[in-house]
Amino acid sequence: MYLLVAYLRSPEWEGEVAREVFDDLTAAEAQMAHWARFGVDSFCNAPSDLWIVAQSGAPVRKWDWRTRAPVAVAEQNSKSKGA
Repeated sequence: MYLLVAYLRSPEWEGEVAREVFDDLTAAEAQMAHWARFGVDSFCNAPSDLWIVAQSGAPVRKWDWRTRAPVAVAEQNSKSKGA
């Protein structure tokens, strides 16, 4: 089981705006890409962060706005350490 979470940071408000549960990581990644491109709903069309979290609570994917794709959390951490 995977949990897709959308988070918003703005001058007016900060917090979780949506979450959805998936049995399959591929399906969660597809919905993550949809939310990144089109927004979560009519109230949040530009989330600040998108995460996929495993049932254990550990984050496994984060949306990379630069590459416009989901990346493994460990991959993103190693890229930022090498920069």
